[in-house]
This record gives sequence, C-alpha cells and structure tokens, in this order.
Amino acid sequence: VSKKWEAVQVRGLAKAKALLAYVIEGSRSPRESGLCMFMSLPARYGGYALGKAELNKKAFIRDGLNDGRERKLRVLERTPDITLTAKVEVGRDKVKAGLLPEVLTAMVDYDSDAIHDGREKIHKDAERRNELELLEGVAYFTVTTDQANDYDKLVRLCERIRRKLHRNKRPIFNKAMSAEQRYFAHARAETKRFWLWQAVIDAHQYW
Repeated sequence: VSKKWEAVQVRGLAKAKALLAYVIEGSRSPRESGLCMFMSLPARYGGYALGKAELNKKAFIRDGLNDGRERKLRVLERTPDITLTAKVEVGRDKVKAGLLPEVLTAMVDYDSDAIHDGREKIHKDAERRNELELLEGVAYFTVTTDQANDYDKLVRLCERIRRKLHRNKRPIFNKAMSAEQRYFAHARAETKRFWLWQAVIDAHQYW
C-alpha cells in the first residue's frame, strides 16, 4: 500500500511541477484565477487552450474625443480581468491573404454583480464595451456569476471565444483511432475539463 501511495504522490508532484509553467500572477480573486486556468490551460490538463493568458493587463485606447484646445485624442486606460492572445489556427488562408491578423486577442471580464444590474451599471458596461471596440482585432466578453457557476454555460461561452480567436477545437488527436477509441478519448477529455471546473471554479463559488 505504501509503495502505491508513494507512486500516487510522485505522479501528483510531477503534475504540480508541470502546472507551475502555467501559473499567472496578478489575480485579484480565486474566481478570476479559476476562470483563467479553465480558459488557458492545455487540454491535457482539462483546459480550453484558448491561448496565452494574462491577468489584469492594462490596455490603452485612443478615444474619439479630443481634450479641447490642443485637439489631442484622449487616451483611456482599461484593465480587463483576463486577456487571451492566440495565433490563428482556423482560417490560415485568410491570414495569408491579409484578411485576418495572424494573432488575435480576446478580453474577458468577470462580472460578479451582473444579477444586481441597475441602469447606471448597464450604462457603464455599455460604455466599456464600446471603448474596447476601438481596439483593432480585439473581441470582448463578459462572464457572469451565473455562467461561471454553470459548467455547460461556461463551456458555451468558451466555445464562442474559441471561434472568435480562430482556434482549433480541443483535444486534437494526432494518431489514427477507431470510432470507439475516439469516443472514449473525447469522454476522458471532457471528464478532465469537468474536474478542472469543479476544482478551480465550482469549489470557489461562495468566495
């Protein structure tokens, strides 16, 4: 029994060391960290592999309004919770033709107060979306508490982000498989994804 337990510990330690490469600093909450991990970790760890993630990275936006006398464009500073940057995988022909940037960006905000929205909050959110629309090649998404707490809703949102970033659907299998083998491989990948959601998001829903 002790040898078996030691083997489990070794595997757990190896996995923890492997995950260290994906630790991202700058988080403001456990929920923010969990969403970032769910969206950016490789599929082999249960993540959505949506691209390189950065937490609370500042974005500078040149607004359409000038500052008055000098007629200089106003520069806005915004800090989305999660910034995902990814190289285009689907639609490479459009990249070669110059119709699509080679690297795309998605900005994601976690809105824990969405269920308490009033008119002022709705107005501020609309302003923020409109400001971020000024950034070329950037898509903006919001994750509500309801979406984060519901696995299926969060997966649907991640699928939308994936399509916007022109990323391949994970997992990608590089070897020939029978239909049955592929079915079980997908099932294992889905189980890993669900376990990751439970560990890093669902477990913190009351934080």
